[in-house]
Amino acid sequence: MIRDTLKQESGKGLFLGGLKLPMASAELGLIDEYEFVVQPRLAGLGPTSFAGLSKPLDSGLVSRLEFGSGAVAMRYEPRESPFRPATNMEAVQRPLKEDHDGEAI
Repeated sequence: MIRDTLKQESGKGLFLGGLKLPMASAELGLIDEYEFVVQPRLAGLGPTSFAGLSKPLDSGLVSRLEFGSGAVAMRYEPRESPFRPATNMEAVQRPLKEDHDGEAI
């Protein structure tokens, strides 16, 4: 299992950022912990984290740290992953594309 192989590696873990890689990792059930830092500034625009996630992911607060700037860092752990752990490449396979005549390529 990919997850078990990664967990056996030495080190303190992998930190992911951005939008696409964390969402893909969540879909594969590879994330053990989420950390969000909320800044005290509202922009009102920009991308949404985990937009397009195929299923809701329930989590529980593990820790919280407030900074003098007003920022708050929060760590969450998934309660139970709704995603089936990836055991092979079937989890990342894409649906077949169709040609112009409607036949699978």
